[in-house]
Parts: sequence; C-alpha cells; structure tokens
Amino acid sequence: MRRIIKLCLILICAIALFMAFDIGCLIKDIIGIPCAGCGMTRAWISLFHGDILNAFYWHPLFWLAPAAIVLALSDWRFRGKTAILYSCVGLFVAVYIVRMIFMFPYKMPMDMNYNAPVIRLLKHIIN
Repeated sequence: MRRIIKLCLILICAIALFMAFDIGCLIKDIIGIPCAGCGMTRAWISLFHGDILNAFYWHPLFWLAPAAIVLALSDWRFRGKTAILYSCVGLFVAVYIVRMIFMFPYKMPMDMNYNAPVIRLLKHIIN
C-alpha cells in the first residue's frame, strides 16, 4: 500500500511540474505531430478548475492514465492485470487514431507544430 501512495505522489509531482513550467508535448515540439497523450496536461488543468467537459475535450482518457500507471508499477498480482494494461494501451491507440482523423492537423491539441525541427528539416529537404 505504501508503494501505491508513493507512486501517486510521484505522479502528482510530475503533473505539478508539467503545469508549473508549462512543459508541452516533447514529441510534438521535436517531431511536429502530436502524441497519444497530447492534451493530457491541459485536461488535468481543466479538471482542477472544475471544467469537466473541457477536460474531456483536451483528452478523453485523462482519467485513465494515472490509474494505468499505478496499476502497471504496482506489485499487485492478480489474474487479468496484463489484459487490463493491454486494454488501456489499445484504448489509447484507438482514441489517438480517432483524434488524428477528426482533429489533425488544425484543431488543438492535435494540431501540427510547423516549427518543430523535424518538420523544418523535411521542408528544407523537399525544397
């Protein structure tokens, strides 16, 4: 039980650091395309401000990530743990695909970062 509490505190500290230093998506900042977790920090910020609908807009699975991380890092041994974790990953992939289809590249948080180094390099190579 102590390990679970420690994991929750680490997760809360990580979220607080992301919020305090306004750290965006590193994948989006480098590659230019959003990752499967893009919008997660803004979803939590919206939830902390009491705006639940906006939290689900930013990332519909924001509530699942902490539970999955705690479950993955916990020492709980029970039948079906692996299946639950694989289901979480599958759900994240499915939601990512749907968000990319309906929101990419113009609608936040699934917009493209045209200033990312990889995108600029590709533009340079093409031109």
